[in-house]
Amino acid sequence: MEDKVGILVEETGCDSSEAELALQMAGYEVPKALSVLASRLRNILVLKIKFRDLSNPRFGLALAVANIKSGEVLRSRAVVSFNPVVYIRTLDGYWFEFEKDLYARRLWEGSLQSESLNLEQILSKYLRQVLAQKPLEVNASLALRVESELGIAFGRVLASSKVEVKAKAEILSLGEFNSLRIPMGEKIIRRRGAHRGGQEDHTVLKIGLEEDPLGIPASEIKAGDMISAVISDSRDLAHYLWKIFGGYQDGVPTSVLAPVEAVEVVSSKILLRARFSLGVCGDASISLEKKIKAVRVLLKHPVSSSWWRRVLTR
Repeated sequence: MEDKVGILVEETGCDSSEAELALQMAGYEVPKALSVLASRLRNILVLKIKFRDLSNPRFGLALAVANIKSGEVLRSRAVVSFNPVVYIRTLDGYWFEFEKDLYARRLWEGSLQSESLNLEQILSKYLRQVLAQKPLEVNASLALRVESELGIAFGRVLASSKVEVKAKAEILSLGEFNSLRIPMGEKIIRRRGAHRGGQEDHTVLKIGLEEDPLGIPASEIKAGDMISAVISDSRDLAHYLWKIFGGYQDGVPTSVLAPVEAVEVVSSKILLRARFSLGVCGDASISLEKKIKAVRVLLKHPVSSSWWRRVLTR
């Protein structure tokens, strides 16, 4: 009995009394108890956000999702762009559709990849601060608070004192969230033993690099450069994410532009990690003599790759 309660507590973030009640309702069968908890627990906070810089015209969308009870950040997504059409998107509708539209806009001309990733980090940090304050009531007052505080936080990142933020706060059950977050057939509760402690899930995709005879030699690729990535991962979840990133046209996988986060030369190959969002990155390897389709970007603060060998050679 204690083992079953422990599983439910770890998987859903519920307390022991809620787990015991769910087991009783499900005839002490763990899978059924998980389904009971998924429908009853309304602990998922969703923040849909849009913003604009009034001093230097830039526009953006952001999405934050967290489990209020466990304190786990499930999503932290953002896009910043010079394109004003980005701001037209409403805050209504399912969070999943909002996230898909956000990723699509990251591929539009005028999108600022570096600023987008910086805002995702700020948003994730801010969300943990909000979750630490108990009790947390999800209502219109929370949305107003988010608008005020994120206006200041985003302004620091964008070096602007006039960032206007509009936010909408929603609360979902675990079942409502999981019914939309992953494709049919995937496990709806994250694996037992996955990293906890309020950290966002980290997904690594297997990717390839689009070759180009007139491109940049792989040996010259640096952190911060934009590479044209193609999906080589066979997992259903990987292709689901690729669709969200805009990597499908007419049902066929296509390339996606992404910033290089780190590189490492091992023997005659270059090992590369590209970043698609705060919680999703891609790993690739290619021969040094190959030329790939890429755009050279000069970084103000070069990224160290001293940790990279441990990641790709383990």
